[in-house]
Amino acid sequence: MAGSAAVSSGAAGVDYTFTNNAYRTISSPVPDVEAALNKALKTMTIKKMKRKAKEGKVSVTVVTSNLDIYIVLEKVTPTVTNMEVKAKKGVFFKDKAMAAEILVQTEKNLEVKK
Repeated sequence: MAGSAAVSSGAAGVDYTFTNNAYRTISSPVPDVEAALNKALKTMTIKKMKRKAKEGKVSVTVVTSNLDIYIVLEKVTPTVTNMEVKAKKGVFFKDKAMAAEILVQTEKNLEVKK
């Protein structure tokens, strides 16, 4: 994942990789994080286009009218998940705010569940 290349951000405890992908380690299993993510996307009126799953990893592609968003949930332990969000407009522009908001809304949904 991001390792030492990460820099801290003030946006609700969200960190960023050196390529400006938002990421967070969440103390919930992948299925719970995915359910919370799906609820967040629905609330934000973001359309899910594609989902791929294999051995402890779920990749989701979603779109808005002007962004392509790629989300990866990866199992660290049975109760810990890494979540990484990349929101892109075109080749060069990364929307860090949108990526962070998806993470924040997902975590908010997990808190409601507890």
